Amino acid sequence: MNPSNKIETAETQPLRILQVGTCPSLTQKSELEYHIVCNDKKELFIRIAKSSGGGLFSCEFVSVNAIHDKLQKIDPETSITSILLNSILRGRSANTAGFIMGALLAKGVVVSKGKRSMQKGDPEG
Repeated sequence: MNPSNKIETAETQPLRILQVGTCPSLTQKSELEYHIVCNDKKELFIRIAKSSGGGLFSCEFVSVNAIHDKLQKIDPETSITSILLNSILRGRSANTAGFIMGALLAKGVVVSKGKRSMQKGDPEG
């Protein structure tokens, strides 16, 4: 691991790793590793770094602000799925949105509302 906890994106923007976490995928079939990072402007990003399953995914960094903006437009009682995230993802892997949603579920940003849907959560408790 980089001793300074900094990584460079394709845009050569230095990012500092704030947290490395693990969580199950939404299907509970694989274990995911996610990274929460920030840039020099203190903007937060999340990405999926590893999956124990065989599914392909993009390791792209996704803006936490963009996720927040998407969730703010949704009524708290409305059911949501990972499809909500598709418009803010650059990569086109079918699994990326679901894997990111799995990390958001683990962080309490969304909560499970049934087998295939979530709703906004309260990560502060």
